[in-house]
Amino acid sequence: MERAVLGWVETWRRLTALPLPWRRAQPDDRGVLRISGDVLEAVDGQEVVVFRLDRASILAVEFFKRDMITVDDVCCDIYVEGGDCWRIDEELPGWDDAVEWLEALPGFRKNWRDDVIKPAFAECREVVFDRRSSD
Repeated sequence: MERAVLGWVETWRRLTALPLPWRRAQPDDRGVLRISGDVLEAVDGQEVVVFRLDRASILAVEFFKRDMITVDDVCCDIYVEGGDCWRIDEELPGWDDAVEWLEALPGFRKNWRDDVIKPAFAECREVVFDRRSSD
């Protein structure tokens, strides 16, 4: 039994000496959000387009907050025609521009921030735009 515990302790020491796997990626690793007129696109670190959305193809937008133990991460799911859902988060360069771009959608509820951000460390989801029910 003692040998098993010592083996576990040694394994733990080796693992904790490694860089944390949950460390946030640097913005250059994750890519960037870009706006061009009615188009929002996400481009990865190698300049490959991950997705390109036309404003007219957006069916719904949902903001939510994830508890990341020591911080919260505000995220946004964008539902589009064809059944796809694209997720962006506040750590991506271009987040503020993307949110402003989304807020230009007709009927978008712009006062979503307090409902999503408070209280801290609790997941809060808010659908702020939904064209699915009006079709």
